[in-house]
Amino acid sequence: MRPTRLLVASLLAVSTACAPDAPLASDGQLPTPGALSLTVPTLVAGATSTLSVTGAVPGEQVFFGLSLNGAVANGLCPSGFADCLNLANPPILAGVRVADANGDALLSITPPSNTAGRSLFLQAASRTHTSAVSHTFIQAPQPPMPSTGEVTSYDYQGDGFCGLDVPFGTPPWVYTIAAPPGVYQGASLCGVFVELSSVGATDTFGNPACSDNTTIQAMIVDSCPTCTSTPAAFDLNLAAFDALGDPLCGRLVDVSWQYIERPDNADLRVRVDAGTNPFFVLLHVLQHRYAIVDVEVRDAVGNTTWTAGTRQADNAWQFSPPAPPFNLPLDVRFTDVHGNVVVAPALVTSFTGGDLFDVNQQFPAGLGSGLVQP
Repeated sequence: MRPTRLLVASLLAVSTACAPDAPLASDGQLPTPGALSLTVPTLVAGATSTLSVTGAVPGEQVFFGLSLNGAVANGLCPSGFADCLNLANPPILAGVRVADANGDALLSITPPSNTAGRSLFLQAASRTHTSAVSHTFIQAPQPPMPSTGEVTSYDYQGDGFCGLDVPFGTPPWVYTIAAPPGVYQGASLCGVFVELSSVGATDTFGNPACSDNTTIQAMIVDSCPTCTSTPAAFDLNLAAFDALGDPLCGRLVDVSWQYIERPDNADLRVRVDAGTNPFFVLLHVLQHRYAIVDVEVRDAVGNTTWTAGTRQADNAWQFSPPAPPFNLPLDVRFTDVHGNVVVAPALVTSFTGGDLFDVNQQFPAGLGSGLVQP
């Protein structure tokens, strides 16, 4: 599910002078004779959303198209396709995915932050079928998280829900965070760093002596579903809380925080998870500089096109081969929140759980977290 941040950027370079749109059905879709069903979630500027298609022939390519200029009865008729598209010119190819064994295909897109309010028309097509055209609007993002929050502590000993410990039970960073639901975001921010400052913080009774007036950099390694007293309520490991203030105070409020990029120069790593086999692969991505939004694999035999992974709630990326089984070694392609791509040829050479593979590459430094700052 490689994010196509550039796709909407390329759309903005296209003339937006709209030709008259063909009439849409009452549900906002232009009916077409195809068997594909395209589902478009709410699109938010600056946020990644996933388009989904069902009804494709397993193993066939599914093309995701876009237009800023509406829907038409008969648009571009690509060579080798059974049906014409219904997107007004010029249609834009957002991406291509291979339908899985269930005939499903997914594509992630990230509209740039300056596209809020734009109208977008989307359609999926294979060489044998098309979907109806879906008409949607790119919405403005919700107000950002508050720039101050509160912190508590717990006895974290490794084994956080993000699965970043190497070896098992060993914390991956000296200061760690169990994030509240709005920050954890279904594991999408696992491994992301947060800068926390207790300058000006107090305990819940307003006592400034509870703060050490210091700043630390901590990694999100765990989920805290019960941290809901504020949207930015972080549960820290004991060392992190002790670095910010007096542990006897129990809770610090008015703690400033912001997302940052990984502060060291470690390279990417991949761990094979238990249960992996040639028909079902689970990988954890470790030591990434920025939030990871897409991981794909391929082999050199029967699965030579990139297969997108699905992130699980424990931050593992799950892969199923389009043409079973997967054959070792596996190439791995990583995409970060900025759209940077790192390709590691022949990286994974074992299906043994716990095996680690060094990528010997990293995303470029100096770009900032790429996340909405508080």
